[in-house]
Amino acid sequence: MPVEFKLPDLGEGIHEGEIIEVLVKTGDRVKDGQTVLIVETDKATAEVPSPVTGTVKEIRVKSGQTVRVGEVLMVFLKEGESGEEAKAPPPQTAEERSERPPAGALEGPVAAAPSTRRLARELGVDIDQVKPSGPGGRITPEDVRAFSEGLRRPEAQKPPIGAAEPKPAPLETRETTPTPPPEAVALPQFDQVGRVERIALRSVRRATAKHLAVAWSQIPHVTHMDVADVSELEAFRGKHRQQVEAQGGALSLTVFAMKAAAAALKKFPRFNSSLDM
Repeated sequence: MPVEFKLPDLGEGIHEGEIIEVLVKTGDRVKDGQTVLIVETDKATAEVPSPVTGTVKEIRVKSGQTVRVGEVLMVFLKEGESGEEAKAPPPQTAEERSERPPAGALEGPVAAAPSTRRLARELGVDIDQVKPSGPGGRITPEDVRAFSEGLRRPEAQKPPIGAAEPKPAPLETRETTPTPPPEAVALPQFDQVGRVERIALRSVRRATAKHLAVAWSQIPHVTHMDVADVSELEAFRGKHRQQVEAQGGALSLTVFAMKAAAAALKKFPRFNSSLDM
C-alpha cells in the first residue's frame, strides 16, 4: 500500500518551510532514514529523511515551493509491495524531465554535506554538475568553488543557476512597469556596471529582514556617548580573572556591562518595555 509522506512537525513553533532541494526522483530506491529532501525554515536548514525502505512512487513538491506541516511531500511504495508499479513509474512531466541531470551525470543524489550544498546554492552552482574529488566520491567545498570559478570565466557559455542574464533590461520595459507602492524604493540600475545575480530571499533571511524592519520602525534609536574611568574596574577584573577561568568561565568587560545594564533596567523599567500597537 502506498505510503504518503507528510512534512513532519519541525518543532519550535515552525508551521511551514521552503523546499531547498529534492534529492531523489520518481522510481528511485531509498532506505529508511535516507535524506530525500532539504527544507529551510525561519530557524535553520533541516534534512528530511525517508520514513520507509522502498521506492519513490510520486514527488509532489519541487525546489522553491513553500509547504506547511502535514502537507504530503512524496508517496512511497514499501519494499516488496506493488513491484510492477515500482518498475514502471508514471510518465514524467515536461517540468520533471527538464530537471533531470544530463547524460553522463551521476545517478541518484550526489554525496555532499549540507554545508557544501548551501555553498553551492549561494554561488548559483548546480551541484549535480560538480565533479567530486573527496573520499568515496564526495563533493567538497573546494570542488564547488572551483566549479563556480569555471562558470565565471569568459569562455563559460551558461550562467549559474539563479543568475540574471548578463545584459541590461530595456529601458522601455522599466518605463512600462507599474509604479511601486510608496514604501517600496526602486533599486539602482546595477546592471549598467556589470552582471547582476538575483538570489531569492530565503526563509531565515526573510524572517530576519521582517523583524529588523519592525524593530527599526517601533524602537526609538538613541545614541549616547560618554567617557568613564574604568581603571579600578580593570584592576578588579585582572585580579579575579584567573580564578574565574579556573572554574570554566571568562571574566570580560562584557560581563560587567551586562550587570550594569540589568541593574539600570530594574531601576528604570520603562526602558525594559515594548510598544504594543
